[in-house]
Amino acid sequence: EEVVAAGLADCVSLSRPLIREPGLVRRWRAGDRRKSACGSCNECFGGAADGGGVRCMVAERARARR
Repeated sequence: EEVVAAGLADCVSLSRPLIREPGLVRRWRAGDRRKSACGSCNECFGGAADGGGVRCMVAERARARR
């Protein structure tokens, strides 16, 4: 917000964080301003190469370990 308000950027991209947390903006609007769990590792795009679609591979591995 500060970068956009200061005129240093026109917009901020959230594609990878929204892949990791589809409800991220809703969480922020509700007052939970913690940083996204996305580490911007780009693994989410690897699934598209194998025909599996874009998805957070880090979250998938964490779910598989449970």
